[in-house]
Amino acid sequence: MFRRNIHNRILYFLLLGLAFAIPLFRIISSYIIVLVFLNWLLEGRFLQKFQDIRHSHHRLDTLLFSGLFFVYLAGLMYTDNMQEGLFSLQVKLPMFIFPLVFSTLQYDYWKGNRTVCILLAFVAGNVLASLLNLVWAAIQYASTHIPESFYYIRLSMFHHPSYSAMFLCLAEAILIWLLIRDGRRIKTGGKILVLALILFFSIMVILLSSKAGIISLILIFFLTVSYIIFIR
Repeated sequence: MFRRNIHNRILYFLLLGLAFAIPLFRIISSYIIVLVFLNWLLEGRFLQKFQDIRHSHHRLDTLLFSGLFFVYLAGLMYTDNMQEGLFSLQVKLPMFIFPLVFSTLQYDYWKGNRTVCILLAFVAGNVLASLLNLVWAAIQYASTHIPESFYYIRLSMFHHPSYSAMFLCLAEAILIWLLIRDGRRIKTGGKILVLALILFFSIMVILLSSKAGIISLILIFFLTVSYIIFIR
């Protein structure tokens, strides 16, 4: 039990780091994913993990998400460019790792605020990434005086603008979910901060000029308003 708690704690800190790094550093994120898988392997208990999955529909449903990775794996049989196919498979490896890890989690350990802390780490990563993007855009504008420095590809120094916009939309969805779920417990200052971040992320999505991001942003607000009107 002690050994399992150690591995749970390691996984928790790795996921905190991964959530924070995703909007910022792709290479660091890749290394953390490898460490997550190694931690899972070193924990052992494979027979117990298999039994946990077999006796839980929730765990089995989670594991089934890894099936998409094997679809891509089978697709290698039909590719003419094996080198490109193997690289694509390497990029998609988290599709296999995370369903495997999450389907064998010790649920009791993850009760409470641990999951929320991981989600907030992702939000914090987006805040830092957005601020650094704005600083980078300002530096470009200072040297070129081109207004486009604050739009699209020039504004996104860590990822393609579409990825950055989708990360921001997910961060907004997390904040809205927390505001709806814990609104009565959040103090006025906390609510103002959350609303300010939602507005900030929305402006960043618009500046990134990603169609997918803007559509997702509209969809998030539509679903939020619909939920408040028809359910709450």
